[in-house]
Amino acid sequence: MARVDSTQVLICGAGPVGLYTALLLTEFGIRCRTIDRTPRTNIHSYALALHPRSIELLRRAGLESELNAQGHRITRVGILEGAANRAAVDLATLDAETPYALVLPQSALEDILERRLRALGVAVQWSKELTGFREGDAELCCSVANVVDVLQGYPVMRMERVRGSASEVTCEYLVGADGYHSAVRPLIGGEYARTAPTEHYSVFEFHTTATDIGGEMRISFHRGLASAFWPMRDGACRWSFQRATADEADRTSVSDFKKLLEERAPWFAPNPTDIRWTSAAHFEPAVASTFGRKRVYLVGDSAHLTPPIGVHSMNEGIFEAHELALALAAACGGNRSRGPLERYTAQREEFWRRYYTDRPGEALPDDDWLGALIPRLRRALPLSGDAIHLAIQQLERAHV
Repeated sequence: MARVDSTQVLICGAGPVGLYTALLLTEFGIRCRTIDRTPRTNIHSYALALHPRSIELLRRAGLESELNAQGHRITRVGILEGAANRAAVDLATLDAETPYALVLPQSALEDILERRLRALGVAVQWSKELTGFREGDAELCCSVANVVDVLQGYPVMRMERVRGSASEVTCEYLVGADGYHSAVRPLIGGEYARTAPTEHYSVFEFHTTATDIGGEMRISFHRGLASAFWPMRDGACRWSFQRATADEADRTSVSDFKKLLEERAPWFAPNPTDIRWTSAAHFEPAVASTFGRKRVYLVGDSAHLTPPIGVHSMNEGIFEAHELALALAAACGGNRSRGPLERYTAQREEFWRRYYTDRPGEALPDDDWLGALIPRLRRALPLSGDAIHLAIQQLERAHV
């Protein structure tokens, strides 16, 4: 095993959360290295929206103009039950520094972050995977394997990604930002504890005949199942429909899409013309048993997973990246303070313990439909932090 130069922080995972962590640490003067098992950034993904708090954090990193150039602003969230408009949240009234959400595919966000890192002289090391580490008194010795594409199988050949040669990287701290199938989480004894039943979704991304579909995201409820409509740039849209079973979610044909629109969104006027892609998604809401210990810490989907309606897992991950980067800067700095790292784990573990609450029944009562919806709206609205509480207060005032 060849030995390579050491770094202060090794980051596993080059999704939005890992890249943002690397960007912040670099700006704080902390040497870091980012590795990822894949050969490049994502082509497309389920995460597609930035909350106002996330936009504000990224704006502080000087990324606002690039984000707005590629994103589509959301200034209002409509809440419906079938064809009936129940309420709406005006994001401009929530007293946020950034009074809007932004529809921006995860792949575009990753490209923006990676370009900024390259401009700072930091390159992501693709096709590399953490396989283990040894913990010393003052550092970790991490084993990193190259991941290579090889042809396997006979008589039918197929391309598979396998581990090749390995090297050793020494670091003061290791960050797991490597998603649901994290290689870091099990190495620190972390287990994904399911917090709710599996949720199933049929996802459709498509073009419409409309040239401007506005800035309103809509959340619709039908017999206890949630659906989300996201307007995108240039007349593109995305619908995510929660389904009752996995078999239903797997039905993603054009005819199934039209049937879902007729049943759950009879108000939807734009005519779908060109379906870009469809997918069945099965989410097991879960939280890791620990967010870190000693010299190893988790952020983003490596520590939690949520259904896609409110895009909370990625946006909470961006906030976690900010908090963890600050804590690591203190730990790697002159005073070598570990207090912020301990507070990071305690605060995030407490937040996620409180995240899931009871769910509403199939029908919303006319006398207190908002009260029945509030637990789900906290997870469905594209908002984080104080903005969620302000939005609920706005709805409560309008409901009186």
